[in-house]
Amino acid sequence: MALRTQIRSPEDRTDPALPTVLSYPLWTLHQYNPYVAIIAQELQKLDVSFKRFRSQIPLRTADAMHVHWPEFVLRSRYARRSPMLTSLCCRNLVATMERVRRNGGQVVWTVHNLRPHEPPPPHLKSVWDHWHPRIVGTFTRLVCLTEAATAQVAQIDPRLETLPTYVAPHPHLRDVYDSFDPPEQTRRMLGIAETDIVVGVIGLLRPYKGVVEIVRQFRSVHRPGERLLIAGDCRDPDYRRELEEACRDCPAIILRLGVLPSHEYASLTKACNGLAHNFSAILNSGSVITSLSLDVRVFAPALGALHELGAQVGADWCSLFQPPLDGRVLREWMDRLTVPPPSRRPNLECNEPAEVGKVYYRAFFEDR
Repeated sequence: MALRTQIRSPEDRTDPALPTVLSYPLWTLHQYNPYVAIIAQELQKLDVSFKRFRSQIPLRTADAMHVHWPEFVLRSRYARRSPMLTSLCCRNLVATMERVRRNGGQVVWTVHNLRPHEPPPPHLKSVWDHWHPRIVGTFTRLVCLTEAATAQVAQIDPRLETLPTYVAPHPHLRDVYDSFDPPEQTRRMLGIAETDIVVGVIGLLRPYKGVVEIVRQFRSVHRPGERLLIAGDCRDPDYRRELEEACRDCPAIILRLGVLPSHEYASLTKACNGLAHNFSAILNSGSVITSLSLDVRVFAPALGALHELGAQVGADWCSLFQPPLDGRVLREWMDRLTVPPPSRRPNLECNEPAEVGKVYYRAFFEDR
């Protein structure tokens, strides 16, 4: 996995002489989603130290606390073993947030989405329903990724509407996915002609992303010389079977299931003429930003922050459709892929990680 910039273990970067942010979750750039690691990296350049919060360890403290995905506690290998352990981890999270507040620190939530992409497992639903209001009620400040999102936070909980809110666009990932094979090399490996038009669906394959419907619509409208490349990890066995069945007996579709190291993820993305997305409900999309960061055009539903992003980069780079997905609209977009976009790269100046980091710095430490 080739990445130019990586954060070492957060404990290795902790300096007691520097202001400290306790972050949940916190990964290195090559783990899962790089968003939080990018924020940590930019704050470290501003002399802020980061520590990872572990939900099984209560009552750590810091000068501020950052929570990105509160529902991540439901995925913890430790917490998800039983409702009792999940409840314990939620209790530890709330107790730590409250301790940071008592010590005068800010507890900041990045409102990435209005609700989790997927509901909690049935055996943990009652635990989450009990603890989620407690978690939400403990935040002191919010970071939204767009101005439009600030008006929607009350849908989560009316108490959030009164909190100080900062707007920080999703940082681009050009410095993360900067290593990839030449597109022609990747296409040869996949058996795709250089002249073929390739529509891609790359990354985690989850039910809310509507990949099966993309397959169905592609099958109904594709022409010779057009391919659909689907690649990524599908962790839901029922959805995996449904996806495999949808792709069966269609030579124009390439299905590669499995975990994608970052170099392979970037190489497969760059081999596509455009990436198709079919989210059922989102506020923001890291997948769309990643596609644009790799200078690959996107086709996505007109939902949430994608309206603002589409206006920023233009329809040649980000083509939005009104859901539900319709084969006619997909066909029109695929026809446009035969003509290169007017600019070499989409305009992501508003998404510079350094500028996003400055917004987070204010959210953590302003007016203290």
